[in-house]
Amino acid sequence: MSSLVTDGKVTRGYFGVMIQDVTPAIARKLDLKQQKGALVGDVVPKSPADKAGIQTGDVVIEVDGKPVTDSRHLKLAVARAKPGESVHVKVLRDGSTKTLEVKVKELPESENLAKSDSHHGDEGEVLKGVAVGDLDAPARRRFNIPDTVRGAIVMDVEAGSAAAEAGLQPGDVILEINKQPVKGAEDAVRLTANPKDKTTLLRLWRQGGSRFLVVDESNAG
Repeated sequence: MSSLVTDGKVTRGYFGVMIQDVTPAIARKLDLKQQKGALVGDVVPKSPADKAGIQTGDVVIEVDGKPVTDSRHLKLAVARAKPGESVHVKVLRDGSTKTLEVKVKELPESENLAKSDSHHGDEGEVLKGVAVGDLDAPARRRFNIPDTVRGAIVMDVEAGSAAAEAGLQPGDVILEINKQPVKGAEDAVRLTANPKDKTTLLRLWRQGGSRFLVVDESNAG
């Protein structure tokens, strides 16, 4: 109401991050002591979050001293922040906490971060029932993948597999496996060849942004 009276419109704050909840599986793979906070899956270049130093993989646990228990809490906190003001954001990164100052911007009206049958060279299988290939021009066109994205494209996911149950889909691009960068299919195959355990932490690109996903094969047939 105050925004309508003062500005004639409702304004909402904007950080420029894509976030998700911290699941028990993600907490284990990231060595988090608590299943709390909002996990940053991606940071928009030149956004307030990027300029403040927030990084992919950070877990936001506080905004201006108020706890952030999940992604919903962070969304509400950011939306309520007044554009132009600075807020202090506490994040967990590599086992330690950092407090960063983010200067909030107004949410752009056009903000929309998440909006081939051909052969792929060096095809291979990562995990059980997951076929990947190198990114080529047809794949980029089919799935609308920018040239700046590098990784291994998921070509097929077997129904009923642990990867399918975790949410992995054809067209996803695997950017990292267990925090190790993936440049192509060969990297993806190599990084899953001799797993230390039955759970694998993936960072994916999907529809304009990246997110984390854990594939648990401990109960796979």
